[in-house]
Amino acid sequence: MKTWITLKDGRVNDIVTTPDDNPPSFGKDWNEVPNDWKGNHGDKLGWFNSDMRRIPDRELVKQGKREDNRGRVFNTTDQSQRIIHHLDEPLGEDETKEAPLDNEPFQVFDTEKKKWVIDEKKREIAEKESALGAVLAQIRDYEERGKRPNQEITLGIEVEENTKWLRKFRTDIESLRPEVNRLEAELAELKESA
Repeated sequence: MKTWITLKDGRVNDIVTTPDDNPPSFGKDWNEVPNDWKGNHGDKLGWFNSDMRRIPDRELVKQGKREDNRGRVFNTTDQSQRIIHHLDEPLGEDETKEAPLDNEPFQVFDTEKKKWVIDEKKREIAEKESALGAVLAQIRDYEERGKRPNQEITLGIEVEENTKWLRKFRTDIESLRPEVNRLEAELAELKESA
């Protein structure tokens, strides 16, 4: 028995095994290959050595004749994942095999360095927003705590004591206003430059 193949565009096209030493009779350019050549339809001619023996895939990858991106790949814009199952499946323009940093919400993919890096500007904006939120929450707390003394003053209950508390809350609120203004200005500047 003999194995015969045809080539088309540098790839294996047809594969036929004949019971004798003669190529198939239907009119194509048949090339004899070893019976144990282990090739498949669609294989590139460059994947075989001069004896038409199939080169193992791991060696083809080392030689740069095949691309191995198998495994988990990550989108560089939203960090979503997909799995590549086959050899020669290319990465998308916005994909990398480099895994994102663990537990780091402020990261971006640096296309020049080909790795994930911390976006310091985003981190600083988030920290300023958090600090501003905490100061505003403190002001709301003082305002809420001032409601009862204000109601009691209106009703004439312990006016002097409640007035003292209201003044304290107002003083505390006013002492926080410069911090609010500072954080809002810094945030606006950071967002403008982002």
